[in-house]
Amino acid sequence: MLEKHGSVDAPSGRLFVGNARAYVTLGTVFGNGGSGFRVFDVSNPDSPTSLSQEITAQNSWKQFVPTGSGFGLGVVGITPSENTGDDIYLYDLRNGTNTFVTRLETPGVAKAISLFKGLGYVADGAAGLQVVNYVAYDAKKQPPTGQVVLSTVSEATAGGYVVVRAEVQDDVQVRNVEFSLNGAILVTDGNFPFEFVYRVPTNLVGATLTFSARVFDTGGNTTALNNAPVLTVMDDTEPPFVQIESPAPNARFYLGDDIPVTVTARDNIGIANMEFLVDGRPTQAMRLSGIDYVLVDPFPSGPHTLQVVAVDNSGKATASATVHFAIWRQAISREYSVFNFGAEDKPAAISREYSVFNFGAEDKPSAISREYSAFNFGAEEKPSAISREWSVFNFGAEDKPSSISREWSVFNFGAEDKPQAISREYSVENR
Repeated sequence: MLEKHGSVDAPSGRLFVGNARAYVTLGTVFGNGGSGFRVFDVSNPDSPTSLSQEITAQNSWKQFVPTGSGFGLGVVGITPSENTGDDIYLYDLRNGTNTFVTRLETPGVAKAISLFKGLGYVADGAAGLQVVNYVAYDAKKQPPTGQVVLSTVSEATAGGYVVVRAEVQDDVQVRNVEFSLNGAILVTDGNFPFEFVYRVPTNLVGATLTFSARVFDTGGNTTALNNAPVLTVMDDTEPPFVQIESPAPNARFYLGDDIPVTVTARDNIGIANMEFLVDGRPTQAMRLSGIDYVLVDPFPSGPHTLQVVAVDNSGKATASATVHFAIWRQAISREYSVFNFGAEDKPAAISREYSVFNFGAEDKPSAISREYSAFNFGAEEKPSAISREWSVFNFGAEDKPSSISREWSVFNFGAEDKPQAISREYSVENR
């Protein structure tokens, strides 16, 4: 489930987060305003705060990536143009100084950068992939330092997750971190932030988990980190929560309409999947966003029921309350015709009728009717008449049929051998 915490005003550029710091580029600035990046403290997700801002003469900052060892690499262009002067800029971030160090020119136009095991991999436009070394060889023989930090301190829930993070430092550059569980290597992470997410198997209830790490720098020096607390795996005792927000109870749809469904679901260890049931049978639903879906399968007209079953990572399931909805049939027809009998001074007639029939509560019918017609018989001494009729019949209950019809016609009587008439009919039947 998506849940909002805090917020803070920030630029609209690229974002990088690591070790409780968020780095956001200012993007491309047209004119002479310059660009750069801002740094935020996100150690408290409910109250992020701005720490510093670095403004440079260069007008195009595409990306900024910290190394985790006190430096950061930016993909920077001198002008807003996408095809000129975009290279790699190295900054010293130690002590919050954000000090420019040097510019690493690439043969092409730098678009993006990623770090792995102490090297930079640059997407360099037409020049292809460039691999750059941004620090000197580590010859000081000083090993890295740090600690393992877990997202929980004593217990882990079966089927849940444990975030394992190595907060490490080095005098030159950390190369990679190996993470182990109970003495066996699980994963190696080669770029900052050094962390991974472990999903606790459901069959380990009662077992213990001991996480450790080994950190390497670019000079080959290494340090073992064994400070993490031992975790005991507990059974998941909390079922998920699920609630249908829409459609509303007794909602109405027409045949062929999309049926959107909004669902709120949450669980202490995470939702594994959602099952949608229409009239008690599984049906397909396409996910549109975090909580919004649309039912894929077609359904016949008539009353229906909807339920959603949420299943968490340990296999526990909860069914939502049942929501009733109805699908109505709909038919539309339209007709237009002309009959003309000839001479201008012969009689003519025009009539128009519109009606609606809606069957609801059987004991309380209502009706409205309106009709329009004109009769013109030519000679001055002949009579003429105009009337108009429109009608609605509504009988109530949702499962009863309803219909709408509309008719318009013109009859012009001329020569007997050349008949012509105009009529128009429009109708809708909804059941």
